[in-house]
Amino acid sequence: MSADEDGTVVTDAVFARQGVRWGFRGDPHFWSALQERFVGTTQASPEAFREALSAAFDELTAEGRSTARGRGLALSWLPRGGLSGGIIALSFWNDTALPLLVERFAGLR
Repeated sequence: MSADEDGTVVTDAVFARQGVRWGFRGDPHFWSALQERFVGTTQASPEAFREALSAAFDELTAEGRSTARGRGLALSWLPRGGLSGGIIALSFWNDTALPLLVERFAGLR
């Protein structure tokens, strides 16, 4: 996939390949929820995508931030199965997943 004629990029393409090692059991479900936010949307630049991604992340994690403890963030809307079910690994998202998505976006241009 590449940029459209007007230079915008369909952003949901950056989520197509997961290919990452998750931190907690909630991470793949969170990835899917984040991906749904970008289906059919376009962004004009990596900076615009980074801002939209950050806003979507903040919105999806808002309920859990007040109770965040340690490395994880519990979100009531995520499936609860397993030891770390319903929890996302903040270090995974901040250090790996979000930068990876921005890098993939830049590579689509």
